[in-house]
Amino acid sequence: MTLQRFNGDEVFSVAEATVDFYIEVDQTFATTFRAVAATPPMKTLPDTEELHAKPFAELMLYLSKHPGIALLTGRSCTLAEGYDQASGEHLTNFYYGEHELVDDVEIAVLKRDGERAHLRLTGTTVDVNHYDGSKPKTKILIDAEFTLKFVRRNA
Repeated sequence: MTLQRFNGDEVFSVAEATVDFYIEVDQTFATTFRAVAATPPMKTLPDTEELHAKPFAELMLYLSKHPGIALLTGRSCTLAEGYDQASGEHLTNFYYGEHELVDDVEIAVLKRDGERAHLRLTGTTVDVNHYDGSKPKTKILIDAEFTLKFVRRNA
């Protein structure tokens, strides 16, 4: 997990990466991509070093096809905004010290082998230490092996 900030890159290895999905009432697949950073960071920056952050990202997409079919090698999907105005739902969440939205999301399937998928997730969020918009957006890059899991939901 790399955070490309205005003052350099912060780098974390990924401790856990999953793709959880379940079937909605309308037969779409609510699909959540979740990545949790490991600590300590591989590289941090002076302005955030004392925060001892353990960032994580959650990105939700509603897929019309089963994720096992939609997430094949070479495929990708995008999400322009992390907040859905129509439903009032937060589709993305990036936590560093505060919860923030992720916009400009792209999820690329680099390789798929059964219930494992090598994915590259990218997106942008406010700077992780300057939430007032005074600094350029931070680019998030997550390149990791994800495990696909079907989650049963009670109706």
